[in-house]
Amino acid sequence: MRGKKIERARLRRRLLEEGQPFLDYLWSRKARFEQFAKSFYDVSGLVAPGVMTLDGQATGGWAQYSLSPTNSAWLAQSFYQHWRYTMDAEFLSTRAYPWCAGVGHALAALLKADEHGKLRLLLSSSPEMFDNSLRAWLAPNSNYDLALMQWLFGALQEMAVASGNKADAATWADVRAKLDPLDTEAESGALTVAPGIPYRESHRHFSHAMAIYPLGLLSIDGSPEERKTVEATLQGIETAGTKGWVGYSFPWFACMCARTGKAEKALEYLEKYLAYTGRNGFHLNNEQPIRRKNDDSTGAFTLEGNFLAMQAVHEMLLQSWGGVVRVFPAVSEKWKDVSFEDLRTEGGNRVTATRAKGVTTSVAIHVRAEGKLRLRDPFAGAAPVWTGSQPTKVGDIFEFDAKAGDQIDGKVEVATQK
Repeated sequence: MRGKKIERARLRRRLLEEGQPFLDYLWSRKARFEQFAKSFYDVSGLVAPGVMTLDGQATGGWAQYSLSPTNSAWLAQSFYQHWRYTMDAEFLSTRAYPWCAGVGHALAALLKADEHGKLRLLLSSSPEMFDNSLRAWLAPNSNYDLALMQWLFGALQEMAVASGNKADAATWADVRAKLDPLDTEAESGALTVAPGIPYRESHRHFSHAMAIYPLGLLSIDGSPEERKTVEATLQGIETAGTKGWVGYSFPWFACMCARTGKAEKALEYLEKYLAYTGRNGFHLNNEQPIRRKNDDSTGAFTLEGNFLAMQAVHEMLLQSWGGVVRVFPAVSEKWKDVSFEDLRTEGGNRVTATRAKGVTTSVAIHVRAEGKLRLRDPFAGAAPVWTGSQPTKVGDIFEFDAKAGDQIDGKVEVATQK
């Protein structure tokens, strides 16, 4: 991370293929998860146990988390993202929508309306707040449960529209509209763990902040109130400190910082993560010099730390949430020379870009499908030379009327930059 030059990062189709076995596994256990939803929760649909055997059988554990039905919505995000990054219509119709809809049906059946018509679960939790104590049962709905349900029903509406299923889209939209807004502290605006429970103690899992990352329900491009919530939540996590963190906490926070444009913070927490990384490349919860700064007493490794670190770098190099492509949105000033090749955006576009002497010099986009392509100006106001489709500029956004197969290239000379 400290090198003067970060060489090309590659995320070609092969990484989509490498992620496919996980989706195949979840799909192969669909019948098992449907059986579990019926036998344990007495609902139709699909619930994947939070802790299970390879065959998909529930094994138990801390009940608040191992048996949380909303965990399945987090798994559903993997199906949704595979579709969004490939725009594979067949995958949408035969895998993504059926699996995600199964989760949606189960959660909708578990929700009960209160006296105001708002839908709530009967029990709620927030991994892994308060561990395996009675305090871990929270007043519904925790922000973890609520954010996952808000995201799922919104994603199901989007997938139903894309599938041409207007009736399903209306059903999912109706369920989502009956959920409460996310709970925030009155003064700071920060996300709480659950109503009446602010985030005050350092904790390894940022479950209360799922709405910011990875779900992206809240962003710095939203309303002033939304931005206030995002900023206050991240500040609250940082103020509480890293004492309760484990390895994966560091790249997760780096992802959150990158998503909110905090380039130096993103790199800082990635570099801190390296203190947990052994010579074999795995992160170790408590085997490195940083161990004295936290409470964890195990040396076990967990692979999500490595995956999150890779994702944090991707978030620093390229983002595409909210219908806008962002090139080098959170690159540290320490990374003067950076390039990447064939990273994908939502919508299936492939992007290659170069940054030299601290400024972006070239962006190339291979367009997958016809439509409006929106690119936030990565050239710091310099006038690029475009080949291929020519854009119009609206504020700081280049807008292209793109066609499938278009190759859009924009370049500037470093000397023209201020």
